[in-house]
Amino acid sequence: MIKTLSKAQKMEREKFRIPRSVQDAIPIRRIFADGIFQVGNQYSKTWSFTDINYAIAGKEDKTAMFLDYSELLNALDSGASAKITIYNRRINKAEFERSVLLPDKDDGLDEYRHEFNRMLTAQVTGTSNSIVRERYLTVSVVKRNMDEARSYFARVGTDLVTHLAQLSSVATELTLNERLHIFRDFFKAGEQAAAEFNIHEHAKRGQHFKDWFCPDSMEFSADHFKLDARYGRVLYLQDYASYIKDSFVSELCDLDRDLMLSIDILPVPTDEAARQLQSTLLGVETNVANWQRRQNANNNFTATIPYDMELQRKETKEMLDDLTTRDQRMMFGLVTLVHLADSKPQLDSDTETLYSTARKHLCQLSTLRWQQKDGLDTVLPYGLRKIQALRTLTTESTAVLIPFRAQEIMQPNGLYYGQNAVSKNMIVADRRLLLNGNSFRLGVSGSGKSMSAKEEIVQIALSTEDDILITNATPFGYTQINHQLVPEKNNAMIVNDIFKSYLSGMSINEIVTKQMFREVQAEIARRNSKSAANQRKRHQGRYNSKYALSERLVCGDCGSPYKRVTWNIHGRKQIVWRCVNRLEYGTKFCSHSPSIPEEELHQAILKAVQNLAANFTDEVAAQLDGILRQMKAGENLKAQLQKQLEKAQQEFDRLLEMSLELDESTPFLDDKLRKLSGKIKILKANIAESTDGKGEDEEATKQLTAQDLLIKEYDDILTARIIEKVIVHSRQEIEIYFIGGYTQKIDLI
Repeated sequence: MIKTLSKAQKMEREKFRIPRSVQDAIPIRRIFADGIFQVGNQYSKTWSFTDINYAIAGKEDKTAMFLDYSELLNALDSGASAKITIYNRRINKAEFERSVLLPDKDDGLDEYRHEFNRMLTAQVTGTSNSIVRERYLTVSVVKRNMDEARSYFARVGTDLVTHLAQLSSVATELTLNERLHIFRDFFKAGEQAAAEFNIHEHAKRGQHFKDWFCPDSMEFSADHFKLDARYGRVLYLQDYASYIKDSFVSELCDLDRDLMLSIDILPVPTDEAARQLQSTLLGVETNVANWQRRQNANNNFTATIPYDMELQRKETKEMLDDLTTRDQRMMFGLVTLVHLADSKPQLDSDTETLYSTARKHLCQLSTLRWQQKDGLDTVLPYGLRKIQALRTLTTESTAVLIPFRAQEIMQPNGLYYGQNAVSKNMIVADRRLLLNGNSFRLGVSGSGKSMSAKEEIVQIALSTEDDILITNATPFGYTQINHQLVPEKNNAMIVNDIFKSYLSGMSINEIVTKQMFREVQAEIARRNSKSAANQRKRHQGRYNSKYALSERLVCGDCGSPYKRVTWNIHGRKQIVWRCVNRLEYGTKFCSHSPSIPEEELHQAILKAVQNLAANFTDEVAAQLDGILRQMKAGENLKAQLQKQLEKAQQEFDRLLEMSLELDESTPFLDDKLRKLSGKIKILKANIAESTDGKGEDEEATKQLTAQDLLIKEYDDILTARIIEKVIVHSRQEIEIYFIGGYTQKIDLI
């Protein structure tokens, strides 16, 4: 037997005593004000943790949650045992009324409160699930005294809270009263305590702490037990399937009864587990070798190794590999379950339901015969393990028994918002407790969005003293008089005519003029245009930018300007120019525009200017100087822009007519329309700027000579004077447009 298991069994062993009272049947020896119990020879402490939305998560998110839960299991201390408990308890009537139902206020609205309360009560007591699922983690350890145990739990508790926080689960250390409430809810379900437990008051009166939560009677039989008038049975997982789904535990806990399921985990140190497996593997290999030797002695040289030997060798090697290379730990696991019913037939029926659920997953649940008391002590979160039915597991095979399902929202003094789609429990939330208390509603037409909003307003009006302000935009064709919508005469006639025309079978193109429809479509295209970033650039003025290329370098794919950006690659800064659309929206609107290093652009422009200087004649000089003087007045530029605008407008009208003639969707035409719409707006803005005299400066009026073009390095001022536009065709080629119509295609370095 492995050393950890042998040591644990030795420490947990205690002398059997026949209980002489109900109190003696409770294995708790001592309690402490900070929530620590002494049970048997051990000390135990319990943390509660919240659920997470595991059942409704996607495949990737589930995998991430599973791995995080595996890390939590790996972090469990080898010197202690852990117990994960899932407790299904019925909603206490008094608790439900206190937290959800609306109290009377004698303000004339109690009739509506009663009606609303009847609806909420029907949601709980009707066909819905009235079970609240709580989760606990209990750690037990053998220590010499209370001080050592307290310091140990302080250290372990921090690790547990941290690892559960990685799962988005909030872990809370249970106080003494909270921990005792678990047992009171189990033993005395539905009985309201006359007063909260107070350890000091009980000690003063000489009362035993067990009197507060223990039942009036406990009767144990061979295969069941009886708590007062209720019947219960403890089951344990006897046979495990080779493959278990992660929904196994959740399906077992779906029974609509008071139920408690516990998973006991005893971690084994990795080095000890590896030595044990190596020893086991050596024994298996020895048996295989001896078998082969016997076969060879009988001249049976072709005999194959028996299946059971081969399987044992394979499984031992796999587990050893898991421990040494896959960050797995060896653990001993035990799954126990107790369920309660109001009658013995109902108890038997529920047991069969649980059996069938386990069989569906190829597992077998069995009843603990003549061990119901030990089983009950094991499954309850005392921190004990009295059933010796441990199964050797790895971290992943233990993590499959994941206790998470779907997060419940049940906040005190909250409003009712509906039902959880997974658990069928009510969703009661207080938006005032959230970091952001705003809300919005999504749903198809007729799904009940308005109804749910009105329902929330009614709840707020009936349950609070808050001032309620309801705002709503007045529809076109109406006006508000004394908080009532009244048809507005002129606008109402317009709306009426539109609806009549539509009902008569007229299309939208027949109701409004084609010109109006075209303008509306152009406005829609403008708003959906991908050149939103150009607007910011135009507000600055076309020729007022810090860099000459900012207004001249454009994308050959989408027509949007380029922007100067700084990249930081491995600590090294690099200045590049990128398409604004590509930069702002990614490849959705511009998929082929390259990023150009600034140094390469400058060298290409320098080369183009040098080529122009080499072919600089008097005729070229006169034409360039004439255009520069015209640009000062803005006349020639405006004429060019007007010509471009007319051409773009004609192309837009042609494509729009084509789009209107087609009944089916035209994504290609729509994309072209969006591009043209953005271009038209840019041209209109540039025309306005040229009219205002944008870009005039002293440099533009100077006589341009061949000497001015004989430059050896890039000149931003000269670029602004003589270059009209630079189009980026590809990563390897740009096209430079000089004023006067001269163009050059330059290869980038």
